[in-house]
Amino acid sequence: MPRLLTSSGPGILEGMRVSSLNGSRLLVPFLFFCLLICPLGSMASDWVVNKNQQLAHAIDALNEPYTARGMPGAIVAVLQGGETIFLKGYGLANREFNIAWDPTVIYTFFSTTKSMTAAAIMTAQDRGLLSLDDEIQKYLPDFPEFPQKITIRELLNHTSGLWEDEELVKYLGAGASIFPITNEELYLLAKQQPALSFAPGTSNYYNDAGMRYAARILENVTGKSFATAMKELLFDPAGMSTARIKPYEPMWFGREAPAYDIDQSRQAYPDTEAMMIGVIITETSGDGAGSGSILDFIHYAQYITRKQANGKRLVDRLAEPVYYRPGFLATYRYGLRVQNYRGITVYEHGGYQGKEIAYLPEFDLWILTMRNALDYSRVSMNDYLYRIVDGFCASNRRCSHYMSAKNPLFEQTIQQPIDQKFSAEEFSILNGSFVEPNSGLPIRFFRDGRRIRYHLLSTTADLVRGKEVNSYQSFENVWQDLVQVYVNVATGMPDISLLFADWGRPLKLVPAKNFARGSSRAMEEYAGLYRSPTYGVVYELRTKNERQLELCIGAGARFSDRLVLNRVAGDIFDSAQEQKDYYLPINPTVQFVRGNNKVTGIVINGDGVRGLRLDRIEQVAKP
Repeated sequence: MPRLLTSSGPGILEGMRVSSLNGSRLLVPFLFFCLLICPLGSMASDWVVNKNQQLAHAIDALNEPYTARGMPGAIVAVLQGGETIFLKGYGLANREFNIAWDPTVIYTFFSTTKSMTAAAIMTAQDRGLLSLDDEIQKYLPDFPEFPQKITIRELLNHTSGLWEDEELVKYLGAGASIFPITNEELYLLAKQQPALSFAPGTSNYYNDAGMRYAARILENVTGKSFATAMKELLFDPAGMSTARIKPYEPMWFGREAPAYDIDQSRQAYPDTEAMMIGVIITETSGDGAGSGSILDFIHYAQYITRKQANGKRLVDRLAEPVYYRPGFLATYRYGLRVQNYRGITVYEHGGYQGKEIAYLPEFDLWILTMRNALDYSRVSMNDYLYRIVDGFCASNRRCSHYMSAKNPLFEQTIQQPIDQKFSAEEFSILNGSFVEPNSGLPIRFFRDGRRIRYHLLSTTADLVRGKEVNSYQSFENVWQDLVQVYVNVATGMPDISLLFADWGRPLKLVPAKNFARGSSRAMEEYAGLYRSPTYGVVYELRTKNERQLELCIGAGARFSDRLVLNRVAGDIFDSAQEQKDYYLPINPTVQFVRGNNKVTGIVINGDGVRGLRLDRIEQVAKP
């Protein structure tokens, strides 16, 4: 069986070997060239690696639907101890040109670029060009100052409190479809941000904008383009010979894989029963503009798990602990999430349209996938990865006990914790909608079988018991908006308090049904036009019926720019997409602001944009 890219780290050509007819091992530098120009059917078996038959059987079964004629598919690599133990492609990388998956096909990395940007920033720090604890204005002098200091470190681990620009543009009426936008346009929006969503370091929201600013910082400290900086700081040292930062995300190059939605419906996101819209395409960016082959993924994995000159591994630095509050460990680190799967620690990150990189440090194991057959209703991106983890564990004696029912964490998945065995009293107390009166933030608790879940802003997740008596917190794998909940049963009537973001201390929640302020207001009182003094966008609020409002962003001519508002309590409303078949990934809380008992404005609070204010436009009464 040929060896490919072993732990000694040979280059692409040197690492490929093939057995000759007389059994000798010959270097074949022509193989890479032939992969580019020869008929792919004749070369399909020459690069396949299989050193674990049981694992291979599991991966083959997972990808069997992609082997039908004309189907797009995937390519999967598994490395252990730095050596490739499995490498195989399934189906077509490009149906238009009948190109089968092979190790040299290019695919856009999208968000798996994030850890690469973080690795390049850390390398720049090692070279004395910057410090992760530098304030960002040191390198972005035109960026606005906020009362709280924001560091490069907080850009990388998504704790800066800066608004997520890809969410902001949807609030500004650009959510109808996939559309292009320049970095300068996004940066101009960012520089107008009036306030932070939260104090830096106290909460988290997945934030592409921070990685864009990190890319700008790399350009400033190196004096070179982001593409050149990444090549010199990461791609060349790692041997990622075909990796590059694309000038523009949607650009195609020769032998590049596009993604195909092969679901029998429009439901690209089955958990929402909808197809997501409102995706933006940007220029060269630190959040997702990398591209390359599975070989580049392999070289990257080998490089960051190799000790550097300072004696440290980049993968360990990317996974260093991040604490939002004392003792409260975050899942999201520096371009990687650190998650617990049945007791196995997994460093991982996904990329839009079917890319996953995952490292299991206990086994020195990498799983690298590129899938362009998007059939998420069959197997989601995360499920695809963790079925391969299961396949490895079934094949490995040290890992097999994690797959046994004797493992106390056997039933834990990435999305769901083990059974907390909540009591009837707990189900009764943590149930229903509540409001924190000072912020107007609503939170809903609800029972889901044997689980207690909460919905806060756009995040829905499980609660698990905390370290203190009568305390609860977000399930550890939630990678944004972590919360802590406290129940005081000493008062006779249980009190619930919530600690969130930069509140500093737990604040008492009020049941929504008791939050009477404005609860009897007629919907007509809220109807009218509202304008953002910062961004100029105008919203129209219309009465939909006696219980609901319709919010129209901008002209509101497209269904994608319309939300239905449902009253939670008083002047506080939750939102939902008006048309079920599509999912615009914004579902903010809308709070109406009053002055002299009249509605004077609204405040929009989403996950990535909190505190967007619009003032009511006074309309002249018709004669």
